[in-house]
Amino acid sequence: MDSTISLTDRLLQLSRLKAHEKEAVQDYKPVNLVELLQQACFSRLRQAESKNIDLGYEGENTQWIKGEPVLLTEMCANLLDNAIKYTPEGGMVTARVIISPCKTYCYLEVDDSGPGIAEEEVSLSLMAFNRLDNAAGHEGAGLGLALVKDISIYHGTHPQLLPSKTLGGLLVRIPFRFSDD
Repeated sequence: MDSTISLTDRLLQLSRLKAHEKEAVQDYKPVNLVELLQQACFSRLRQAESKNIDLGYEGENTQWIKGEPVLLTEMCANLLDNAIKYTPEGGMVTARVIISPCKTYCYLEVDDSGPGIAEEEVSLSLMAFNRLDNAAGHEGAGLGLALVKDISIYHGTHPQLLPSKTLGGLLVRIPFRFSDD
């Protein structure tokens, strides 16, 4: 029952995002991205501990961007849920917000020691209802990364799915411009 409610909620969110994706971003509020990501980590500690996964946050203490807080919270949740789901027992998931070298934007990153995604499958993994071969045995409808992509686009950015150089799995990196406020 809970998975049906969750699926319905995600479908509604996708639908709302698609309906409003051309709206201007000037209505965004200042949001502390670090706080949202840390809260998402904290709320998933039990989930990570059930698989003996080392889940942690590193990086900036505060980073303000302009955005829609509910959608950004959902994006952080989806990134962490996917990382924990696909990281094997005893693995590692690290979330971070770091400043770009040019200091004009920041990166939200979620890094894991899971199987990663082959470069040729990255665009497929971002499509709604599409599940890759490495999803075998994992519950889901193929909406997590599609929702992350749509929320990113709604905020004028796009997720980058890269091989993790530090943990060996997947690194999802999303750049955000700093808030002017």
